[in-house]
Amino acid sequence: MIGVILAAGRGSRLDPLTRELPKTLLPIADGRTILDLILANLADIGVQHVAIVVGHQLEKLTSSRTAFANRYRLSIELIPNAHLEWNNAYSLMLAGSYFDDEFVLVNADTLHMPTVERALVESDRAGSVVVAIDFSQT
Repeated sequence: MIGVILAAGRGSRLDPLTRELPKTLLPIADGRTILDLILANLADIGVQHVAIVVGHQLEKLTSSRTAFANRYRLSIELIPNAHLEWNNAYSLMLAGSYFDDEFVLVNADTLHMPTVERALVESDRAGSVVVAIDFSQT
């Protein structure tokens, strides 16, 4: 199973925090970043290879890729997206070669507990598409 993370956007709604960092490298707690949480969740369900579509502050993710790969024992490939003004559909297209296999798609600015990925994987049946939707009002 492959993890695909969409992380190309500028994160303009989080400005000024995202001027110098991509939103996925913003700290959340205990020195961990959003990307730490996402990669830990993916590793927890058995993902071994992750493709991250990156754009804004690409060099920051490039320089930290090896540390993340070692920390979570993952193979991590970065897919550059030069069209930051375009939407997630373009990032999905760039990662399209990974959709021939079983994959888990994660938006780089969506935080959730690891139980979400586990529930998705456990409910999956061959050839099916499984989507997590949060109906809470909080």
